[in-house]
Amino acid sequence: MTRRKGEYSRSRLDREFPHQVIVPADRCIGANSAVIENVCRNLTLGPRHHSLFHQDRWHLVYCFADVEHADLFREKFGGETFNPKSRHTAIESAVVCHSIDSRK
Repeated sequence: MTRRKGEYSRSRLDREFPHQVIVPADRCIGANSAVIENVCRNLTLGPRHHSLFHQDRWHLVYCFADVEHADLFREKFGGETFNPKSRHTAIESAVVCHSIDSRK
């Protein structure tokens, strides 16, 4: 897969934003999408997040530079801590990356 110039690679995202939270995708759509955007406005959220399919359900993975920000997000939206090193194990069968352009 190719990526655009300047776009964060998955490995760079994992290095610079290692504190990651996985949330079921259905909790991140509709009105909750705007709530998530507002909450994350002042957090150390990475420039993109990604989706993965786990246990017959789609999830979104949000990446943070600061562990306290990841914990705040996890508590607010009911997610779980996600270890990016486990990404290549049996946890996922598909991954899709999303840029977060609306924060600008």
